[in-house]
Amino acid sequence: MLGAGLVLILTAFLPDGSAAEGWTFDIHPLLYAGADATWNDGAPVLESFKIDFSTRLSALSDVFDVSATGVLRRDSVTFAALWRASAGVKWPGSPWIGTRIGFSDLQPYAAGLGEPVIEWGWMDIDSLLGFSAGAGGILGFSGDVTLLLEGESGDTLVMTGLEAPWLGFGTASWVGFSRATGDSTQKFSTVSAMLDLRHVEPWVVIANGKSDGRWGVTGRIHGWSPIRTRYGTIEIVPGMVFSGDSAFLSGQAFYPGERTLTLDLLHRSGDRLLSCFLSGHIDLEGVVPDGGQVGFDMVSAAGIEYRLRTGFQDTGDWSALLDADYRRSGAGGGASISLSPDSIRLFGRASYSPVGTVTAFLEVSGDLWDGDEGTLDPAGLLRVTAASGWLIGSAALEWDGSEVLFHLSTTGVLW
Repeated sequence: MLGAGLVLILTAFLPDGSAAEGWTFDIHPLLYAGADATWNDGAPVLESFKIDFSTRLSALSDVFDVSATGVLRRDSVTFAALWRASAGVKWPGSPWIGTRIGFSDLQPYAAGLGEPVIEWGWMDIDSLLGFSAGAGGILGFSGDVTLLLEGESGDTLVMTGLEAPWLGFGTASWVGFSRATGDSTQKFSTVSAMLDLRHVEPWVVIANGKSDGRWGVTGRIHGWSPIRTRYGTIEIVPGMVFSGDSAFLSGQAFYPGERTLTLDLLHRSGDRLLSCFLSGHIDLEGVVPDGGQVGFDMVSAAGIEYRLRTGFQDTGDWSALLDADYRRSGAGGGASISLSPDSIRLFGRASYSPVGTVTAFLEVSGDLWDGDEGTLDPAGLLRVTAASGWLIGSAALEWDGSEVLFHLSTTGVLW
């Protein structure tokens, strides 16, 4: 809390862009304020409100960089804290060698694992302290190591990486993880690589755990366009996802025992605003439901934007959406139809901008066939948005059946 107060005080004294000898200072104060209300007994009733203020103070030189972000929140309670902070130093004249320390600032990620590590639920970003160091430059190779400490649980995570330069025909990288929690340690690593073979570009990611059955391989081949039509080219993208039988890594990238083959057909048009795709996948072991998707996008000569999306699975689930929108600088309108096994919903929308900084948007919808209720189930949204400089304010009225909601908000950069 003391750190946040210090940052907020410094905001008032250091103007944006002020500079000392060899240093550049920047300040970025952000504001969000919003309130929600419902309609009750013929009048709006305030349900909740929230005010968020944050400001980031940074200092940068050729060797050092320091930043700190303080936050102040007010809803049912008042909360102030140092949200994140970092400090780094690099070898003078070299972008390859340096070290960094960060509070709630370092977020590790490895290609091919789906979600970032922070989103796996292993560690809480709000109490994460991290140290990292990197070096490189020899033949273009670079490497880094990051140590993360989770303040509440005491867990640690060490992430080590090595990245190869572009070699003219491809590149590769390796990332290793070692997580210590309580008396147990979990280790795994990933290798990602791509080749540029002129007409095709194979991509592959291999993940390997410490114990048997904890492995995964995913790969795709891009750039193969053997079919040409009068409207453009069709790229064929085969792919696969195989994994071991044991429960595997977080991140939703692999399921235990998965044996999935994928195939995408991508149409690319060179002289028309037209694109479409066909995507399908089958699992040889039945772990993941088989299914596919179809998509189509086009802008007509009259300026109407069309969009079609469909998806289906062998479980019987399917959905489809067709949009048509006509937009101009001052006004626009559109319609949609959304289909699913138990619903046929129609949408109508319109927008109007009397001046460049004010926009009104209206959307209404009804379900022609609600499989559960058999009613129209009406819903709608009316929103008016206005901007002034870097501030944006909006007022919205939303209704869904008999429920009516009001929302007011202001968002922006103060200076």
